[in-house]
Amino acid sequence: MPEVFPNGMDATFEKTHLPVTAHNRWWSDLTTYAKQNGGKYDFIIQKESSGTAVPETALPTSIEFWRDLFKNSTSWGLKVYEQDWLNEQTMKLEELTTSATLGRDWLMQMGQAAEENGINILYCMAMPRHMLQDRSLEIPAVTIIRVSDDYHPGNRQWDIGISSIYSNALGLAPFKDVFWTTEHQPGNPRYDDKYEFRTYLQTIVAALSTGPVGIGDQIGKTDMKLLNRTMMPDGRVLSPSYPASIPDMLIWTLDTKLYLNGTTEWYTYSQIGETNQTLFELTMAFAESTPPFISHKPAHHASKNYMAVSHTGDFSYFKAGLGDEMKYRNVGNYTELVVIFSGSPIWKMGIPPNLSHEVSLFGETTSKMTSVSPVRFPRMDVDTSHVYIDMNGVEGELIILEWLIDDKPTQLNCTVPASGKVSANVALTTDDKLSLFCEDI
Repeated sequence: MPEVFPNGMDATFEKTHLPVTAHNRWWSDLTTYAKQNGGKYDFIIQKESSGTAVPETALPTSIEFWRDLFKNSTSWGLKVYEQDWLNEQTMKLEELTTSATLGRDWLMQMGQAAEENGINILYCMAMPRHMLQDRSLEIPAVTIIRVSDDYHPGNRQWDIGISSIYSNALGLAPFKDVFWTTEHQPGNPRYDDKYEFRTYLQTIVAALSTGPVGIGDQIGKTDMKLLNRTMMPDGRVLSPSYPASIPDMLIWTLDTKLYLNGTTEWYTYSQIGETNQTLFELTMAFAESTPPFISHKPAHHASKNYMAVSHTGDFSYFKAGLGDEMKYRNVGNYTELVVIFSGSPIWKMGIPPNLSHEVSLFGETTSKMTSVSPVRFPRMDVDTSHVYIDMNGVEGELIILEWLIDDKPTQLNCTVPASGKVSANVALTTDDKLSLFCEDI
């Protein structure tokens, strides 16, 4: 598209040095890659398919085409290839509806060539057959799948709480498509009269999806303060271990999509290490009306400490176990209320046999959407005398950690050194007191 990239993608990549995600729909019957149109590659060309949304189309049938396409594309930064319109391509090309092997061959060739060139594939508008052939079975290059409808400002496209369950079970990171981070973006030729009233909800759903966080803002219209809550300064997304989704206990209420007091809950967690001592829960509760409060009931038996933080930054603390109801009051009378309940284990510390101290880590609850992410916290070592927490970051980055120590809210700020690694520590002193400090790694 010369009107968009007048000097080509090579020149754009040379200036930005940013990796590229490239989007492709179906193949045109006029493609110049095809031998039938003067090109060098084998294609099936369909000239007519009366009464369909894709009247004319084509399909590459040789792996040499994909190898050359991906090899050449790496020169301008291609890292992710998005194959869109999988359902349309499959249903509209006659040979794909009559051959038992063509569809598999097409995707296998694409996947093998992508893997050879270090490129990941994102499937979009995929059918169950495409999902089942992905990385979990035959095509390791397929790592992401879009699990939502197309994004349009103001629609309910963010509602991926069930579809994410399927993609995660197949080893695919769910992608919710792009979104706006600001309410109105005048001057947009397609969406000039559109508004996005749920920018926070759109952003947090993307952040908790474990997939890419893709913004679709106009240049200069991105709310960087909001977007920075999803990532480190170098762009690494702070994802949980599991995509936020509707928990089993709520599946049966999907006729109304409501749970307690007109609110909906999505559940996720971050597993640091292999024990429940370092399992951190996160529940996103939200309401689309004006609720007097948002409620949450833990689904586990062990008591945990919780820190509830709203989208406006207000917060409160709870201790709760199975069946205990926590209520977060809508003190600001917000039309849209989004609250994160961050659940932390309670670590007992002290000089045996009197373990008189209780310590809970709420992590980056007030500064990031995923309060405890394994991307940030790769290792934790916990016993009755110490808590050692390794952290990844960017040089000069300030990591703000929230704690509850002996029922007292405490904050620890750690600045990341040049190594990109720092630790947060709680140590028991000889006189049975707790010392909280940072240490460069």
